[in-house]
Amino acid sequence: MEPRAGAAIAGQIDHADGINCPQSQAHPNRDLSRLSRPVTGWEVGGMRRARLRGARVLRILRTMLTLIVGTNRPGSNTRKVARNVEEIYSSLEVPLNVLDLAELPPEIFSPTSYAEKPTGFRRFADDVVNASGLIVVTPEYNGSVPGILKYFIDMLKFPESFEERPVCFVGLGAGMWGALRPVEQLQAIFGYRNAFVYPGRVFMPRVNSLLDDDGRITDTDVIERLREQAIGFIDFVEHLKGVNLRKEQE
Repeated sequence: MEPRAGAAIAGQIDHADGINCPQSQAHPNRDLSRLSRPVTGWEVGGMRRARLRGARVLRILRTMLTLIVGTNRPGSNTRKVARNVEEIYSSLEVPLNVLDLAELPPEIFSPTSYAEKPTGFRRFADDVVNASGLIVVTPEYNGSVPGILKYFIDMLKFPESFEERPVCFVGLGAGMWGALRPVEQLQAIFGYRNAFVYPGRVFMPRVNSLLDDDGRITDTDVIERLREQAIGFIDFVEHLKGVNLRKEQE
C-alpha cells in the first residue's frame, strides 16, 4: 500500500489533468456522455504522462530528508539555526523538507487527538513517514526536550514513523552544554523506537553569541561541523536506505 501522502499528491495530479476523477468531486459540470466514445491516442498519452508524473512525485517523497524545527516559539534561535542547516544541505544538492512545529494546527492540542488526529496534522505525520531520514534541530528548555517536540513525537504514527528510519541531531542552548541533555534524551527515545541514530551530533553552546542580527551562524568551526555532519548523514541515509538523495532531486 502506498503512503497516504503520496496517494494524496498523486490524486491531486490526476485531478489537475482530469483523470480518474468522479464527476461529483472533480468536474461537477462535466458531460459524461462523451466518455462512451473511443479514447484517442492523445488522451492515452496524457494519462500515461500523468501517471509518470505521479510516480516521480512519490519517488521524490520517499527519498526526501525532512528537518524538524523542535520548538513552536516565535522567532526562535532554533528556526534560525535550521535555516543555516537548510542552506548547507542545499549546497550539497540535497534540499530539505522542513516541518516547523510553529505551524502545527491548533486542533492537534485537543485531548481527542490521541484517538483521532485532525486533518491539518496529516501532512506532518505523512512527511515523517515518507522521509528517507530525519534531521532534528532542538533547543534545551529547562534541561530537557521542549514539551512541544515530545508531544509532536507522541502524536506521530506508531511504529512506522521512526522504525528503521535514519535520524541525526543538532542541539543548541544558551548555556555551555549546547543542548547535550535534550539530544541524549532524544537519542534514547529514537533508540527505543528502533530508529537508526547517526552518531555524529552537533552542539551549539551559547548560541546567542554564534548568530548575527540576520540569524546567520558566524562561527566558521560550527559551520564546518554542521557541514561535516550533513555530508556524513547523507552517506549514512543512502547506504542504509539504498537511495541516491542527490540523483533523485535532478
